[in-house]
Order: sequence, then C-alpha cells, then structure tokens
Amino acid sequence: MPSDKDVFSRAEALLRRSQTGSDTGSVPVLTEFVGEPPPTEPPTEPSAEPPPVELSSSLAQDVFQQVMAQVETRLAADIERRLSERFAADVHAAVADVMKDMRQELAGAIGSAVAEALARRQVK
Repeated sequence: MPSDKDVFSRAEALLRRSQTGSDTGSVPVLTEFVGEPPPTEPPTEPSAEPPPVELSSSLAQDVFQQVMAQVETRLAADIERRLSERFAADVHAAVADVMKDMRQELAGAIGSAVAEALARRQVK
C-alpha cells in the first residue's frame, strides 16, 4: 500500500501536468494513479512429472503382482461376458442346426433298429 507521501507526490505531479500540459496531453496516465508494481519473483513452472516415489523392490513387486492379479481376473470375466453376449445367438443357431441334423439321424437310426428288430422277430 502506498504511503501518504507517495500519494501526495503523485497528486502534485498530476496537478502540475494538468496545468502545464505534457506529452500525453491532459489525459492522466494510469501509472500516476496506480504506480509501478512491486517486483515479484518470476513464476515457477509446475513440474511435469510427480516427484519420484522410492519403493523397495519387494514392495513394488508385491503391489505389481496384486494389481495384475486383479486386472487379469476382471479382464477374464469381462472377456467371457462380452464373448457370450456377442456369440450367444450364433451358438444357439448352431446348436439348433446340430439338433435338427441329429434328430433326423436319430430318427433314421431308430427306424433302422426297429426294422431290424421286427425282421429278426419274424424270422424266429
């Protein structure tokens, strides 16, 4: 905050300039009202990387193994769920086709077995 002496000296300078005129004319200059800013420290740039955390290798290895175990478990479950959603209709269609083919084959096999059994029975 400027002292009283600074404020009075600025006011006097403003009055003198407005009476005699100056290179800026009768328009006051902002620095006469505000003054020069106090010197500041140059801004420091934030660090791009977080400071390194030093961990013992066994702790880091332990954490890594636990994280990977959880990730693999979740990933496996997610892959299974997505595959079952994606291929469920295809699997159902394939099973239906196989059962249709098997029914025809089964019906043919049963028909042949019955015919053979009847033929054997008549032979006796």
